[in-house]
Amino acid sequence: MLKLGKYKAQDVHFDENGAMNKNILLIGKSGGGKSVEVQKIMLEITRQGGTVVALDWHQALAKDEIFENYRTDFNSFLNDIDVYTDGIQCDLFKPLIHPDGVLEHIVDVIGATVDALDRTLRLGSGQKAVLRNAISQMVEEEGYEESGFAGINKMLKEINTPVAEAVWEKLYPLTVHNIFRQGDLFIQEGKINVLRLSRFDLGTQETVAEMLLAYIWRLAMVNHFKDKEIFLVVDECQNLPSGKKSALAQMLSEGRKFGVNLILATQQLLQTSTSVIQQRLTQCSLILYFQPEPNRARMMAKMIDPEAEKGWMQVLRSLQRGEFVATGALALSGHRIERPIRVSAVEETEHKMDFQQYERGKSRF
Repeated sequence: MLKLGKYKAQDVHFDENGAMNKNILLIGKSGGGKSVEVQKIMLEITRQGGTVVALDWHQALAKDEIFENYRTDFNSFLNDIDVYTDGIQCDLFKPLIHPDGVLEHIVDVIGATVDALDRTLRLGSGQKAVLRNAISQMVEEEGYEESGFAGINKMLKEINTPVAEAVWEKLYPLTVHNIFRQGDLFIQEGKINVLRLSRFDLGTQETVAEMLLAYIWRLAMVNHFKDKEIFLVVDECQNLPSGKKSALAQMLSEGRKFGVNLILATQQLLQTSTSVIQQRLTQCSLILYFQPEPNRARMMAKMIDPEAEKGWMQVLRSLQRGEFVATGALALSGHRIERPIRVSAVEETEHKMDFQQYERGKSRF
């Protein structure tokens, strides 16, 4: 079980063994302590022999940003990947072998890549056809092995049409930096694998993230992580594609049976959103609510318990940095509990304020 913090001097854990999934959602405004708690969870996972892959958008996982108490241990587990200078090593266009022994068709491999790019770049039908053709030619000539993702440029120039030029322009940040390159998979088991993306613009970050998650999901579908599960950490997850075919949506729905677990952080969750991801985030087996923006306290209180909304609004507004309300698959001093509790991530801190009644005055926390 993953240790989360303290409640009245008792240890609070995430009881993932008794949960429907191992997905964790952290929600709350910037500065509330989400980043430190994510660091703590990542460290706990690797201490227990697990493997973490984290996307670092805004240097939140920079070495000097790691909480001082965790820094030495965190860095000892760190596999630092500077995507801007070193790219991401993976056999992006290598057909995978399904559990029944059937080899993936190359047309499906290429199609998965084109679809992932389309989800962020919003390609037209003609652009998708040209890109599929260019990648097919590159794969046939083993251009990826030789030149990496930049090899697509050569093929687009040979096609030499206005549509190919438009595709070249959309792919430019990916190809000029040659972000995806041939090589052994970058993920090191038992490590915190941090992919540094902060030097790229937001649009490029989102495209790289979607392609990477789509590739990891392909690996998961052939049971690559079945016996060596991984935990994916994505901050500001609301920025990724939100349709039902997006990689994140599929992982939220079926990740556990394929050994893929998610640790997601966001500043806001929109209950009225039609986004598949927004809807599935509420199905995470553990949700940690940090101090919200004032205009979002009511919404978060309803998520915790709609029948005790006013009380939980008071609790949420009184949360200090490093405190949160936890709901879901929780264990308190080894015993499973089914009610929300207020937790201090910093063990030395004792809470002086408690929400005095829960569930119409029948329970206390």
